[in-house]
Amino acid sequence: GGWGTVVGQGAGDNALNMAGAADAIVENIVVDPNNTNNGIIGASNRMIVRLVKAQDTNGNSYQFSSSVPVGILILGCAFLGNSNGLYLSGGNRCRVVGTYNQNSGVNLQIIDGSPADNVLTGNVFQDGSYSTSGANDVYVGNRIDGGFSAAASATYAANDVEAF
Repeated sequence: GGWGTVVGQGAGDNALNMAGAADAIVENIVVDPNNTNNGIIGASNRMIVRLVKAQDTNGNSYQFSSSVPVGILILGCAFLGNSNGLYLSGGNRCRVVGTYNQNSGVNLQIIDGSPADNVLTGNVFQDGSYSTSGANDVYVGNRIDGGFSAAASATYAANDVEAF
């Protein structure tokens, strides 16, 4: 257990590509692309990413952009990138719970269109900026550094939005 296992790649590669890995569980590892590209990229239906630390990314710590993935659970992870944190585009019904995000770029980006019905609760988003527009998303009990706005159809309650 723990973060003793480090997964990384050489220049220009993503540390971990999970595209098409239905029902996969990724847990208890450090994803370190060594300042080259993305940490975890790709997703599939019902994938679980639990207790993973993605660090030193020049791209996104965690990124998926496809119209296929549904029901993804991201639980208790730390995303510590040089660029962007969570980048969700094209997935539905994702749950992001208890993550710590500190990135110099965009900490949370949920793109127009396909993303819908996501739930984000109990997360800390420190530094960086935020861009969300997922339809019918739920943001409850998050600690967010600085301003934040969500789509008109989103539920946004009990979030602490203060610089820290």
